[in-house]
Amino acid sequence: MIFLLLFFQLDLTSSFVFDSLMNLGNYAEAEKYLTTLSETDMDKEDLLLHHLNFGEVNRILGEKDSAAYHLHLGYSKLSSNPSKTKLRYLLELSKLNRDNFNFKEAKGYGYKAIKLLSSLNDSTLSYKTLVTFGNVFYYEGLLDSTLVYYSKAEKYIDEKEIEQQAILINNQGNLLIENGQLESSIQKFSQAETLFAKAKNKLRQFQANINKVYPLLELGQLTEAEKINANAIETAEENNWEEQRIMALNQRTMIISKKHNIPEIMSLEDTLSNLMHRRFKKDAVELEEKYQNERLEKENLAISLKSEQRKRNNLILLSILSVGLLLGFMYVRNLRIKNKLDLAEGELKRQIALEAERTRIAGEMHDDLGGGLTTIKFLNDRLKRRLNESKDIELTEKIGTHSQKLITNMSEIIWAMNSKFDSLESTVAYLRRVSKEYMADVGIPLEFSSPDLLDDQPLSSLLRRNLLLVMKEALHNVAKHSEATAVTIEIKREDQFIEMYITDNGKGIRKENNFGNGLQNMKERIESLNGEFYLVDVNPGVQVQVKLLT
Repeated sequence: MIFLLLFFQLDLTSSFVFDSLMNLGNYAEAEKYLTTLSETDMDKEDLLLHHLNFGEVNRILGEKDSAAYHLHLGYSKLSSNPSKTKLRYLLELSKLNRDNFNFKEAKGYGYKAIKLLSSLNDSTLSYKTLVTFGNVFYYEGLLDSTLVYYSKAEKYIDEKEIEQQAILINNQGNLLIENGQLESSIQKFSQAETLFAKAKNKLRQFQANINKVYPLLELGQLTEAEKINANAIETAEENNWEEQRIMALNQRTMIISKKHNIPEIMSLEDTLSNLMHRRFKKDAVELEEKYQNERLEKENLAISLKSEQRKRNNLILLSILSVGLLLGFMYVRNLRIKNKLDLAEGELKRQIALEAERTRIAGEMHDDLGGGLTTIKFLNDRLKRRLNESKDIELTEKIGTHSQKLITNMSEIIWAMNSKFDSLESTVAYLRRVSKEYMADVGIPLEFSSPDLLDDQPLSSLLRRNLLLVMKEALHNVAKHSEATAVTIEIKREDQFIEMYITDNGKGIRKENNFGNGLQNMKERIESLNGEFYLVDVNPGVQVQVKLLT
């Protein structure tokens, strides 16, 4: 009698897990995953890749000392032969020194990477290396050099990659605006618009077209700018592009401010405000529902995979059978399980892609809408410096104030949407930064306390946003009404609950005003999440108490 023992393993490698977490922006989880891998079981190549991955994720998380340790350790063990791994080390070391503003060292590693390209003969790597090197000069403020290396990178884009060419050219246009080369920027945006049209990407084509409005206004070509803007508004309305319509109307505000058409400016402000609130509320609700469904499905898939693995392990223990029975039974059983696992793995990849899409939407809102609003504020500030009449200066100050408010509100909404900030630890860190900045502006000392160790409990985007808005409203009330000289914010974690206490030492609040509009809004936000909200007189001062189930 011959006995066999067959072993099966799920084809989900460590590289797949790490890359998936990085693509999703779950950098803390990616770092935690790397710590679970045993270096003693790795061969030389795997160990080099392990240190490289550690260095990359440490750099992104701002853990500079740890990043330097892993990158220098791995780099010192590389052979002198050219390789893609060596190129990746050089690029990560360049980025690390760039982030530390050590531009001389960053460029030193960058030059070594460029020298290595001739041995690798890989167009894709050449493109990435030259763009990365160009970004070093951008951080240093050397825009001319940035443009030079972006232009070199353009030569390595495959002619079939029309959209990639267009994106790089569009970025060159933005750099030219910063560098004051306005006419050249218009030419770049026109080239990008043509390429996006060939690639049949209507949204990016639209963006490249309206990018021309900013330099045209600076050049005094008001008629041409107004013509492009009018067509953009019409196109956005025809295609029901709400976000692009907001951008075009913001540009319209800039144009009519130059024409001193105050009634139209006031009308546009109301329209823009309504559009922004409607858009953000709709996206937040839809993305929250989509994200919660994805999370539940992924948890079910993970349970299913573990269950199948346990079943296979049990089968292995029973696999000491005769050759005929073993081969027949195990072949059929393994084939069925493999089919199930293939389906489950495909579904898991689909869910990972959906979560990546959620992060991408937040990123595009930041890049496109955020960039447009910031440019509006920048150009408005330049316009204000040129005006002499007090009524015009007052108008531009109002436009600037509204632009800054929209930028702040949009940044907070994007933060709430971005899945990489879903943890309790990230949420507390963001609340601490926002509260300290706000109270520093109004001149009231703030003490913020939270547990030293916070778990990675995921929080929904709706919960995080409402928690932020309640905190901001409470701090606004302290600054405006309380006459307080000190404020404390305390975050606690109790079982499945998160608790927040905001306390001031001011004059308190009268009973009849306990739930005015602002306080009523705070109460409704918390209760909409089935939480508890209390306003307590602590004599002296007031304490806002919030309790939410995570």
